[in-house]
Amino acid sequence: ESYPVRTWQVQYGETDFDFLQRLMQEWGIYWWFEHSEDSHTLVLADAISTHHACPDSPEVEWHQKGLKLDKAFIHTIIANESLRTGQWVLDDFDFKKPRSRLANTVANPRETGHASYEHYEWPGDYFDKGEGEMLTRIRMEAQRSPGSRVHGAGNIRTLMTGYTFALMNHPTAELNQEYLLAQTTLFVQDNAQHSGQDQHFTFSTRFELHPTREVYRPQRTISKPHTKGPQSAIVTGPSGQEIWTDQYGRVKVQFGWDRYGKMDENSSCWIRVSYPWAGKGFGMIQIPRIGQEVLVDFKNGDPDLPIIVGRTYNQDTMPPWGLPGMASQSGIFSHS
Repeated sequence: ESYPVRTWQVQYGETDFDFLQRLMQEWGIYWWFEHSEDSHTLVLADAISTHHACPDSPEVEWHQKGLKLDKAFIHTIIANESLRTGQWVLDDFDFKKPRSRLANTVANPRETGHASYEHYEWPGDYFDKGEGEMLTRIRMEAQRSPGSRVHGAGNIRTLMTGYTFALMNHPTAELNQEYLLAQTTLFVQDNAQHSGQDQHFTFSTRFELHPTREVYRPQRTISKPHTKGPQSAIVTGPSGQEIWTDQYGRVKVQFGWDRYGKMDENSSCWIRVSYPWAGKGFGMIQIPRIGQEVLVDFKNGDPDLPIIVGRTYNQDTMPPWGLPGMASQSGIFSHS
């Protein structure tokens, strides 16, 4: 897949791991480790085709539990089918194209009952129609992905998460197919009772399998954090400028929690400013100036969608007339 570049993504109250894991889950990316004697490699993937067959076990046979064979085998296979929503709908709003219809629908029902039900999600977290189509498809694939899974066990120790293998010799013919190892657990037991006795190790493996004929997507187990109210920030811009804005009247700011910002035009994304009166060619406008303290809230509590909802005085930007001596006076005093 090719992924869009986003100008602003906030790690809000999250560990580095949770932040990266959340972003990957949102876009259908998953990961695993490949181990060798010399190195350990983190692998990121978004398609079944990126997986390789188990080097030592590309094919594994099923046999009844308890048989004594000269080879390792799988003795337990349990197929699980579950009901999943068959249609996903995402929608959102882009202030730059307020009349655009950004809703996207993807249907991919499984062959089960109740598969026609729809899941509707707002906001969809996108502003581009094509980006929305991609996200809707990924959401539908993630919804469908766990619908068909196989759990099993055996005495084989060469099955590794992130690899594939073909099951052979199972009496239920449709289970003899290729699977992706979504999860493996290896149990090792030393049966020696006392030191000096001959050691006898036993191995067993439990695993979860995903049919490779189905798209695999990770589940969204980490929710996007929500803000807990407005935050204070200082309006920023290039050195030597008093006002820094764009055609929409947006400004840049630096938040108090930003340890790395340089109080310049790169301190944030462009942020919209709320006004008490706004219409087509009329209304009120008063661009926040560099150095002013503003109050920033977030649409739907989304830390990626800041909007300036107010301004306030501080010691560096005091009111235009003396207080409390002139507290009875009300009015507007412009700077220019």
